Amino acid sequence: DSLAAALAVLGEHAAEGWQPLAGGTDIMVSVNAGHETGSRWIDLSRFRGELAAIELENGMIRIGGLATMTALRRSPLCRGTGG
Repeated sequence: DSLAAALAVLGEHAAEGWQPLAGGTDIMVSVNAGHETGSRWIDLSRFRGELAAIELENGMIRIGGLATMTALRRSPLCRGTGG
C-alpha cells in the first residue's frame, strides 16, 4: 500500500505491458478510439498527494508528475515567495 510497492509491481510486470494510471482520461480516449488494447494498468491515484507535491528539496524545487499548472501558478515556491 505504498508508492514504492506500486512502482515495484510495475517494474516486475513491465514486460507484460503494465502501465501506471492516475486519472485515465487520456487512456479512455485511446481505448474508445481502438488504440489501447491488452494493456494492464495499476492505479496510482491514491498516491496523488505524493505525486503532485511541489517541495523544496536540497535547495531545488521538486515538482511531482501529477502537479497541475494551477498548483504551480499558486505555489509560493514557484512564484519565488516561499522556501
